Amino acid sequence: RWKYVKKLEPDTECVFCRASRLPPSFETLVVYKSQMSCILLNKYPYNSGHLLVIPQRHDGNFLNLTNAEYEDLHQTLRVAVEACKAVYQPHGMNIGLNM
Repeated sequence: RWKYVKKLEPDTECVFCRASRLPPSFETLVVYKSQMSCILLNKYPYNSGHLLVIPQRHDGNFLNLTNAEYEDLHQTLRVAVEACKAVYQPHGMNIGLNM
């Protein structure tokens, strides 16, 4: 993790764009793909069950999502919540949005 935080191993490509192109597998950390979104495990999770739900199209502005991308992203978020509830059976859950 230290190399990642200090950027000692520079990425030449967006890690999310790379992940969204890869098939779901243990190695890619991608656990689910929809038509326009995907769910991946956080490489350095804050807590158990820490997942990332991302649109597959690279755009740093949430407001630039098309209506179809927005709907797909939220349906994928629903899949992530259902999976976390089934696997971890938490008493609660935090859902955040970073732009």
